[in-house]
Amino acid sequence: MSEKEIKVVGGTAATVKIAESAVAKLPWLVNPILQSMATILSPFDRHLRLNILLWEDKLCELEVPKLRRLRDHQGRIHPSVINASGERAAFFLLQRNFPFWQYLVELKEIDCVFARKLEGVGRVRCAIDVEDLNIIKAQLASKHEANIKLRSEILSLSDTDPRALVRTSWVITKRNLLRDLWKS
Repeated sequence: MSEKEIKVVGGTAATVKIAESAVAKLPWLVNPILQSMATILSPFDRHLRLNILLWEDKLCELEVPKLRRLRDHQGRIHPSVINASGERAAFFLLQRNFPFWQYLVELKEIDCVFARKLEGVGRVRCAIDVEDLNIIKAQLASKHEANIKLRSEILSLSDTDPRALVRTSWVITKRNLLRDLWKS
């Protein structure tokens, strides 16, 4: 991140950089703060209590804690929790690359495929390719709107095979365009 970006945003980019390094070094301190910030963005997800393991430009990893309220009657992670946590990982990744004060990110479609049961603590991973990110930024520069599809993998801590896949489709719009439409 360049100095110019930090000046334009007014310190927010520097705050994100500090938060990123703090997540890696002090997760026990930073995760409750980030959880409360995420609750402001989406109050619906307050009860998930997802822990942020990794939050970078190209990758977001979350941990689904072992809480009774997130389990079904058999003690496994409930399918609705898997669906919501996959969507949340994709949303965090997009918010990292397209800040909410500049862009509006809307979920248009979500699809979840379950491969195997997930017991214990789960891990959610969502990644974006650099080429796709550049294409989206070019579309936003020319059309002020872009569509993107992301895939989140839900994994067990013990293995690397995905237990479930959550596919999401998003529309990203520049906020300046929305203000201009509102005024007219």
